[in-house]
Amino acid sequence: MGTAAAAVTDAITLLRPSTPAVPGTTGHRGGITMTSWFALLHTPGAAVPDGESVFDQPGIAEHFAFLKRRVDAGQLIAAGPIDDGSGDGITVIEVDDLEEATRLATEDDRAVASGLLDVTVRPWRVVMAR
Repeated sequence: MGTAAAAVTDAITLLRPSTPAVPGTTGHRGGITMTSWFALLHTPGAAVPDGESVFDQPGIAEHFAFLKRRVDAGQLIAAGPIDDGSGDGITVIEVDDLEEATRLATEDDRAVASGLLDVTVRPWRVVMAR
């Protein structure tokens, strides 16, 4: 195996958890801190009329209010649209567990609850960050 391939194999081995991840927890492995964040993957919902941008809909203010509440709660890591004009976006939050992330994403975000946005909540185990 070449040097580069061996280095990648070593990194994967080092970063592979010895125990299953518990979303919302932190842990250490080989001097690296691992944490679980939650990625909220947003797409325009059924309430967006065909041919119109989700960002032109009055209800998008409800999504921005949701993001502000997450900032105020100290939970927002990052948020923003995918820069391809699709209306898709990603929000990354840090909360205790998948249940709380899902509740916030589907109930507290009134733009999702009203059908303006659809959301998929995914746990994301972060092994490296700047």
